[in-house]
Amino acid sequence: MASNVAEKLLEYYAEMVIVDLTLAAKLYSESESEGNPLLLMQSLFHAQQAAEKAFKLFLLVTNLKKLKELKELGHRPLLNTFDSLIKDAKKAITERSNLSELGPIEKRKIKDKIECFEKRIKNIKDKKKETSCYERVKEVLELQLSLSSGLDECLEKLSKLLGELSKRNPEVVEYVYARLALLKAAVQFVRSIVEERPKLKDLAGLKDLVQRGEPLTRDQLEGIIDGVRSTLSWEIIREKFLSMLENPKAWLDQAHESLPVDRQQCFIENLREVCEDPRKMLQLFTVEEQFPGKIAKAINLLTAPIALGDLPLPNGKRLLDHVVSLDVFSECGRYVEAGDGEITPELLAKKKDVARLLVFAAELWTIILIGICTMISAVRKETERKAA
Repeated sequence: MASNVAEKLLEYYAEMVIVDLTLAAKLYSESESEGNPLLLMQSLFHAQQAAEKAFKLFLLVTNLKKLKELKELGHRPLLNTFDSLIKDAKKAITERSNLSELGPIEKRKIKDKIECFEKRIKNIKDKKKETSCYERVKEVLELQLSLSSGLDECLEKLSKLLGELSKRNPEVVEYVYARLALLKAAVQFVRSIVEERPKLKDLAGLKDLVQRGEPLTRDQLEGIIDGVRSTLSWEIIREKFLSMLENPKAWLDQAHESLPVDRQQCFIENLREVCEDPRKMLQLFTVEEQFPGKIAKAINLLTAPIALGDLPLPNGKRLLDHVVSLDVFSECGRYVEAGDGEITPELLAKKKDVARLLVFAAELWTIILIGICTMISAVRKETERKAA
């Protein structure tokens, strides 16, 4: 595909994401003003669509998926997309016997750890089988789903194994951890822009809205996204990352066990070096095939959702759990169903506080991913400029 066509495709895909997100905000606002729970259902449907498409856009931009592979995913919710990434990771290790990075014993150990991720996803998907939309929506509105803690446990096991293998394969291990740290820093970077940036009159008090989990209006979303997309440049990215590295505790505290404490200083120094070289930053962001190989790419397939969804929301639960909870509205946000003496819209009307937080989670998740994709585009342009 010609590069200009590929760029236009990504641009239009990003616009589709924004359309879904602004529709979700508009319908949420109307549901509040009119007291119409059907509008709230449709808001959650478009919120889910925005969250799903934003993640697929991220997969394209970072080379975790090719366009053909993305099309094969079809119209799948996030949980299925994560499951596909896990299967890709296992396949990269088990079906390519010519890999030079690790021996067969090490590959088997990593495969076992990857199957931990697979089991966590399967457990959640199995619980949803053969249940009505009413029951699925009811469960989601109780916010009982917890994917992130299970994946954290799997990632901790994988991290320990990587630590054991680091003497033989330091380039793979350091690359995986450096990319994980970069993604976590990028999430904090974009969130800081959301909370600090807009100077428009109607965006005053935005930080308070974020802290309360209050959905943003259509105008607020458009202002934020336009601001993020128009102001990010390599110079701003470099300056912001370097300033964050002066006080890394603020965002490394949210890294949990996935960034071992005894190696954090090493990661900080590596990231400082990356901030001075757009080519190295692009390598970390986009998981280039040739550096350092398929094993690293496979592991990065697993870490991306965790890194992106690590932010805690006002209720103490993490962003990833809220975004995955939206999956049911891919199907169940389009029609009503009865259960427990009431229908789905009435159930939503009773749980408006949870529905509000789910809409907000989709907004924050999508803004973060649009912001990171914009950052990658700016880094790529600087890389190309230096190479010219």
